[in-house]
Amino acid sequence: MRMNPSKKVLLLTLTVVLILGVVAPATAAQIYYLSASGTVDNTMYRYLSRGIAAAEEAGAAAVLIEVDTFGGLVDSAVNIRDAILESKVPVITFVRQRAWSAGALISLAGNKLIMAPGASIGAAETRPNEEKYISAFRKEFQATAEIRGRNPEVAAAMVDADITIPGIAEAGKLLTLTATEAVELQIADSIAGTREAAIHAAGYEGKLTPISKTFSDNVLGWITHPLVSGLLLAIGFTGLALEVFTAGWGGFGSMGLIALGLFFAGHVYSGSASLNLVLLFAVGIILLFIEIFVLPGFGITGIGGLALILLSIFLAFDNFSAGLAAISISLLVSTILILYGLKKLPRSKLWSKLSLGTSLSSEQGYLPRQDRSDLIGQIGKTITTLRPSGTAEINGERVDVVSEGIWIDPDRPIIVTKVEGPRIVVREYSTED
Repeated sequence: MRMNPSKKVLLLTLTVVLILGVVAPATAAQIYYLSASGTVDNTMYRYLSRGIAAAEEAGAAAVLIEVDTFGGLVDSAVNIRDAILESKVPVITFVRQRAWSAGALISLAGNKLIMAPGASIGAAETRPNEEKYISAFRKEFQATAEIRGRNPEVAAAMVDADITIPGIAEAGKLLTLTATEAVELQIADSIAGTREAAIHAAGYEGKLTPISKTFSDNVLGWITHPLVSGLLLAIGFTGLALEVFTAGWGGFGSMGLIALGLFFAGHVYSGSASLNLVLLFAVGIILLFIEIFVLPGFGITGIGGLALILLSIFLAFDNFSAGLAAISISLLVSTILILYGLKKLPRSKLWSKLSLGTSLSSEQGYLPRQDRSDLIGQIGKTITTLRPSGTAEINGERVDVVSEGIWIDPDRPIIVTKVEGPRIVVREYSTED
């Protein structure tokens, strides 16, 4: 019996398809790889949650988060823990070296927790180390361990030094476990030396697809670090303070505004601060400037301005400790810089470059309301405090003047150094002039 040619072609095609389906290798499953290294903060949360979402969208087989951190912010750790627990894709947490404090909570949240030889986990001390914080963080550890089928009592001993487990956790000491101890005490699932081995130990196979941090992630992580935030605040405060002592508007004020702009932009974009805090800070600055330039003395307006400024800065951080550290650093550094600047800068070349030194002359096309160039070199005395603007008496005439440097007290001798249109610039007179 002869077969129809068309049937032969169809039969041959089906045979080839079946052979290829059996012989050809299946497409390797994707396993997304993320790194939880460095300080646990809101920037890390943004990066990890974005990576998990990308893995879900791509239909990845699993997500591997490699943990190596001394800890960080509790709020950020809790947010990362929630993102891992809510993930639609299985998450493998791989402790490469250490998962301390906030890093321990992140590791416990994984569907599978794998540790490298020599790695450690635990030491979850809260800051501030007060009972309400210890209690809340302890419950987070216990609840996370229960969800993942781990030992909740051992997990709690990582947070609370009052918990005693005979032969495991001593009274008065936070629990920290080696990789071997963690497996024996049902905290970790297995030990593996590499990422690939960790994936295999967790029961998965696939190709690692790394998700790198973006440029904005790295910049935000740098800006929002408490140390860098403190330095930005110090530069901002110093720049604005020196601008107050400088005639006109120059480089000091611009430098200060740029530093403060970077500080708030970083915290707003990272999600730890809102635009309302920027508005609060701006109102504080305005009140402070009103107190300095408009109202005599230092009263409720100045105090209110300082209070709003400090409040907005504190609220820009995820917790009180980070805000306190940044404020302390900024106040210390800015105080040193301001004192140095007031002592050294007024007669330096840097001061003249950063302060406004351009006069608006008639040769340049500017026509002042009244030419007071006749006052240059004249000696008078201050009537009010120059900070930097105020009133002085020159040749028996009361005139509005501006100090070119530091504040000048009332009834002090001054000399006119230059005239910028309607602005009369003076400095304190000494016998050396």
